[in-house]
Amino acid sequence: MNDLPNNQQLLELAKRDQELRDASGQESVSLPHGALIRDVSVHADERGFLFEVFDETWGWHPDPLTRVYVSTILPGVAKGWNLHKEHEDRYTVLYGEMSIAMYDGREDSPTFGKCFQVLLSERRRRSLTMPIGVWHCDYNLGDKEVVFINCPTGSYEYQSPDKYRLPLYCEEIPFKIPPGLTGY
Repeated sequence: MNDLPNNQQLLELAKRDQELRDASGQESVSLPHGALIRDVSVHADERGFLFEVFDETWGWHPDPLTRVYVSTILPGVAKGWNLHKEHEDRYTVLYGEMSIAMYDGREDSPTFGKCFQVLLSERRRRSLTMPIGVWHCDYNLGDKEVVFINCPTGSYEYQSPDKYRLPLYCEEIPFKIPPGLTGY
């Protein structure tokens, strides 16, 4: 007697891959309502490379550049879940690879209740904004420290930080963070 599952049984358990590109070849990226993603041009020659992180002439984001800081995440570590009520985060990776998991808990949003995931990498330069009110968790995907910059839309208030946290493995958010990561 054969107790091994057949292909039909396995297919019933399987989850089909999501579309990566549309018919024109453009990447299909699912984002929470109000989030923005922008490819970053890299200019390389025999001396090295240069890439721009922000230029107001792009018209990419309506808010001014108020602050810039560098952050890192060690291998096997995550930062999140966190949410901002007063400002947006704007990330660009300098080195390494990170995943940004997002959950839209805004009841008035067309993407309410949905989870999203975006990869930011030194291999594919791009910038991502997380809208006000979207929970996000950032975690290192590689075996080296990830280094990224954030250009948030507001200044940091030391006496009253605009940061609200939930545990990394939070049952209330339906996105499943990979097991074994440490952090908060």
